[in-house]
Amino acid sequence: SFKEQIGEINEEMALFRDGKRKVQEQMSELMEGRREQLGDLPQIIEQRDAIGKQIAEKVKERSELRDAFREQEREYRKYQDEQRRVRQEKAAEERAARQAEYEKTRRMREAEKLDEQPYVQEMTLIEQTMVFCKSLTEKKDVGEKKEEKEIKHDLKDGMEVLSRKEDREEEYFF
Repeated sequence: SFKEQIGEINEEMALFRDGKRKVQEQMSELMEGRREQLGDLPQIIEQRDAIGKQIAEKVKERSELRDAFREQEREYRKYQDEQRRVRQEKAAEERAARQAEYEKTRRMREAEKLDEQPYVQEMTLIEQTMVFCKSLTEKKDVGEKKEEKEIKHDLKDGMEVLSRKEDREEEYFF
């Protein structure tokens, strides 16, 4: 009975193997038909995969170039920042030097102002006023001196000396 069961199982296994073989043959026939329908498709797929790899390499190369460019940009910006900082320091030093020079000249002017008399403008104005007044009084003195001089005229009989226009009266009888 144990042998009979083993024999039955082996028969069933043989049947299954035959079924499997038939299914595999059908499968290989279908695969062959499919290959004939597709034709060059496997080669196209291989080309597509190769092109995809090339694209991936180019993308990687582009990203490496972009990273290198950005690194160079960062270095250039650092260089520019350093140059700007140097210029700013130099300008600050020059500004400080100009400010020191200005302070020095301002202190010198203040020191010179201390040496000057405080009411120079008022004194000058008074002196000018005095000179002006003297000039007015001197003109009158000179005018009076002229009038004091008498002119002697050699007049013959019947002659008269006319007075100056300024001294004449405005009333004339014609």
